[in-house]
Amino acid sequence: MRVRLCFTKGPGVRFISHLDLLRTFERALRRAALPLALTQGYHPRPKLTFASALALGATSEAEYLDVELAAPVPLGEIVRRLNSVLPADIRVSAAGEVPAAAPPLMAIVDTALYELRPLRPLDEGQWERLGSVLAGLLREKSLLVERTTKSGTKQVNLRPLILQAEVSGDKIAMLVRSGSRGNVRPEELLALLGQEPTGWQVHRVGLFIAQDDRLRSPMEEAGVVVDGS
Repeated sequence: MRVRLCFTKGPGVRFISHLDLLRTFERALRRAALPLALTQGYHPRPKLTFASALALGATSEAEYLDVELAAPVPLGEIVRRLNSVLPADIRVSAAGEVPAAAPPLMAIVDTALYELRPLRPLDEGQWERLGSVLAGLLREKSLLVERTTKSGTKQVNLRPLILQAEVSGDKIAMLVRSGSRGNVRPEELLALLGQEPTGWQVHRVGLFIAQDDRLRSPMEEAGVVVDGS
């Protein structure tokens, strides 16, 4: 049984790393006494696959995780057991069963929606200037940033990866590519706007699959979805 979980990551756990999040779910799945399918080898581990790593310090209302079980368990029971042992700021909000042959989350999730809010309120004039700078950036054909990887430093053009971005009320909303088709880091856009990234709170509203000119939730791959809220 392959189960897809949608979960939230709240402010109280926003500074735990992706590796710590993985370990948290491994421990929670064991404490919930779920019949986990394990990897082969000397150090068997639960078979878990996340859609996309969330940046340290960011919160989210829609992260996704696939877990393989060795025996079927009612979806509602899975949600109940996990939420009883997970930290308070990590909540499973939905669960669904996906086909065993379905492609992995990392291969299909390709779009992310973020909201960026300043830690200190901005006045109307500051928001207007931000909106003007953002509009100017979106008129450019190329927005180059430098990224440092294990293989060295390279330049990445963010412009084709930014699908939408606007100043809306007290936040910046950005719809961007994420995953195998390219990736935009919120702190990169903030830096291009002349903002100090540490002065902003990053919140991921959702992860999606772009298909047929619309954005699909990864939960649409599941035949039946149980709401855990």
